[in-house]
Amino acid sequence: MESMTVTTRSFIAPAGLWTAALLAVALAAIVLPAAASAQSCWSLSSVLESAQFDRNAGFGGHVPLHFRTSTPPFFRHPDDTQEDKSLFDTRDEYAAAISAAKEAPDPPECPPGGGRKVTQKVPLTGPAFHCAIALNDGSCAAASRFSLRSVRFVFSYVDGRWIVLTAFPQRY
Repeated sequence: MESMTVTTRSFIAPAGLWTAALLAVALAAIVLPAAASAQSCWSLSSVLESAQFDRNAGFGGHVPLHFRTSTPPFFRHPDDTQEDKSLFDTRDEYAAAISAAKEAPDPPECPPGGGRKVTQKVPLTGPAFHCAIALNDGSCAAASRFSLRSVRFVFSYVDGRWIVLTAFPQRY
């Protein structure tokens, strides 16, 4: 019977190779979470759903408060009042603001797991209103018209998801 000899070799990488491998792992740990958090708010289904006028209040938002024709129960009176608020005239104007926001360069980013409120200012022109006086139910009784220059969207983390908290016309 022939005998067989098995030779094993151990390989020890040079210190420079180990350092490079550790550095690569460390960089991946830093860069990959940052890339994962770079999510456009407008790419989130909860944001898209909460941006809908009829669904916003159910998500915890108060977009309907900023519409001239809204009355309770579209917003939560007595905590909410239209007095001293800027108001959209129609839902079509609001829809145009959403379209402009979605198409804007450098969209706002909503990090996974929440964080502070995120805002987006979108240039837009058209009519808007400022409520000077509200009735006892919080709905606007007297408003003045102004020329819209932009719309501000505010995104907030509510009940474990990002939503459109509010959106309102601005004079500037």
